[in-house]
Amino acid sequence: MSADNHPRQENPRIGRYLGNAVRHEVMATLWVMRREWVLWLVPLAVLLVLAFLLLPFPPDTLRIARGQPDSGIEAMARRYAAELALTGVKVEFVDSQGAPDNLRLVSEDRAEVGFSQAGLPPVKEVESLGSVAYQPLWLFHRPSVVSGESLGTALRGKRVAIGSSGSGTQLMARRLMEHLAPEIRQSIETVPLSNAEMVAALQSGAVDAGLLASSYEAGHVQALLRNRGLGMWNFSHMDGHARLEPNIYPVVMPSGTAMLEPPLPAQDIHMVAGTMTLVVRPELHSATKYLLLDISRRLAAEELDPFTEPGDFPVLARDGLEHGKVARRYYESGLPTAWNYLPYWLATLIDSAWLGLLALLGLLFPLFKSLPNNRSLYYSALESERYHDLLELEAALSRARGRSDLLALLKRVHALQERLRSMWLPQGAKQKFGTLLTASMELEAKIREALRR
Repeated sequence: MSADNHPRQENPRIGRYLGNAVRHEVMATLWVMRREWVLWLVPLAVLLVLAFLLLPFPPDTLRIARGQPDSGIEAMARRYAAELALTGVKVEFVDSQGAPDNLRLVSEDRAEVGFSQAGLPPVKEVESLGSVAYQPLWLFHRPSVVSGESLGTALRGKRVAIGSSGSGTQLMARRLMEHLAPEIRQSIETVPLSNAEMVAALQSGAVDAGLLASSYEAGHVQALLRNRGLGMWNFSHMDGHARLEPNIYPVVMPSGTAMLEPPLPAQDIHMVAGTMTLVVRPELHSATKYLLLDISRRLAAEELDPFTEPGDFPVLARDGLEHGKVARRYYESGLPTAWNYLPYWLATLIDSAWLGLLALLGLLFPLFKSLPNNRSLYYSALESERYHDLLELEAALSRARGRSDLLALLKRVHALQERLRSMWLPQGAKQKFGTLLTASMELEAKIREALRR
């Protein structure tokens, strides 16, 4: 047969067929859920119990160690709390003396989250999520008392506030003084004071100078910066010290940062800075860890800090603490793929459990295949009811005794046929439906034959 005489092949409308199949499946599923909703309660309850036991949800409340009032750590803790509130996570603040104290509180499980300082001695049960900001070491002084070309000359024989016990300020101050000559260290009168006490002591003249490790936005730093009776020490010879001291970096505060006219500071101020580290309990839910890391990224992008350059933070620095799997993965490949499309806890769940979910589906697939699908179940249930109605009508026909009984029976057959024609017919059920409709028509013919007798 030539190609011209070959029968033309018809192309079926596959798209319409698949669309109808999906629509029918949805309709049937909704029907089953409406009619037999109790059957869904048992598997749903089992899934919820398993999810609660095996895949606990992230906490809705976090305890954050916040440091001293008006400190840089407290300012950072409040920024994180505001971001967490947007996701429905409540924050309970835990007071502390500063970075080392925060590390202790997290280690003792008195807080789930804290802000520490890179370079502190490592402790157990604490995990680092990376450094999030600089913590410059400020030296405010009374210019009429403190002067000289070098730091040692300026501080010789002076009363210097070095921060309270358990604070990051005191730790950085003592590490700095270790690099001074022994006779200069011995001549300095160190005074342990809290941030608030240091501000008051500088203003009253109770101390000649004060060291403060805190971020630029801290309330105490801002108060001291704008005090015209105080000066800021320019650590002009500290680059070498920063290179030799782990976790210490040279930073510069440009002239006019705090005020343009008159410029404050009047000249560029060279300083050294540590880094503020975000620390958590190791067992904290992985979704919450990813959430904190995402907040770190967003806050760093919004940072208005004169010391920070774009891309400086967050960073997984050598802070002496353990870096967990979540932190390492975040800094290697970023957030889970579904993070921007789903709630943070669900995106993390899918990302961490997708292999297990695939394995579970593989085990359950044969079971699902053995069960009737929703379309078959829906139609089979209706078909069974109509067959039962048809059998009742046939039995009633055998019991009919007169014309009135036959007319009543014919009316019932017509009602059955109307119900049959109004039935939703899924794909693959046309043959069964045709058999059922034909049986009803045959019954109608029998009744009409009986009426003619």
